[in-house]
Amino acid sequence: MSPQIYKLNVGGQVIGLTRVDEAFQYVRSLDLVGGKAADKLFEIVERKNYIPEGAEQEYKVGLLAAYERHFDIGKDEEIKEKVSCSNEAKRSLVIEFLYLDLSICKWCQDTETNLDEAVSETANILKLTGVDVAVKKIQVQSEQQAYELGFEISPTIRINENDIQLDVKGSSCESCSNLCGEDVDCRLWTYQGKEYNAPPKGMIIDAILREVYVGSKDNADTPSKTKGVPENLKRFFAAKERNENVHLKEVNSRFSTSTSQGNSGSC
Repeated sequence: MSPQIYKLNVGGQVIGLTRVDEAFQYVRSLDLVGGKAADKLFEIVERKNYIPEGAEQEYKVGLLAAYERHFDIGKDEEIKEKVSCSNEAKRSLVIEFLYLDLSICKWCQDTETNLDEAVSETANILKLTGVDVAVKKIQVQSEQQAYELGFEISPTIRINENDIQLDVKGSSCESCSNLCGEDVDCRLWTYQGKEYNAPPKGMIIDAILREVYVGSKDNADTPSKTKGVPENLKRFFAAKERNENVHLKEVNSRFSTSTSQGNSGSC
């Protein structure tokens, strides 16, 4: 899959960069703002792009401005400030949907559909019980991001940081394997004694209501986030990076050829 080229205004000049959308989504998932957001955005983008010496600050300013426009950060913060007092007494439910791909992976697509329907069907109950629900959909796009998120297998659903399924079991996913050119497993879900390629809606609803009425289990019973990235995901990200590097070299080669021809013609 070809990396997307993002056009960023840096000090009045438009620069083409890769991994910008990935950086936006990742920083948003961490709820970073201001200087911390700018530092993390730059850290991610710098890994895959050439940054001229001494231009770090200009890139940080440009990235932060684009990030805030992308998510309308200023407007969101103003709204949050206005309603903060009324929300203090409410309980919150944060549902995270972490996945590798939604463009072709049927397992991830069906999981998203079932999650959306489960949240919709429990909305009235949660509203009546004074529970605010926030759903975060996070595409995990690098090994480093997977490590920092404790991401073990795709797709994953967490409610208030707890995986809705304790065991991690996978099976070969044809679409994700074709996407990167390596054999990749996606998650198998077990519900009421049966296995599914996507969590049934009832399973997700059970997990939501259990969190509302019972709460999370003690930390001793809850598995901790992985200390390393599983080999299954390492293969996926390594193959994805190789494919992106090949594409980037082809783009740079075509750009260099075009520039040389243009300069030759002007003479």
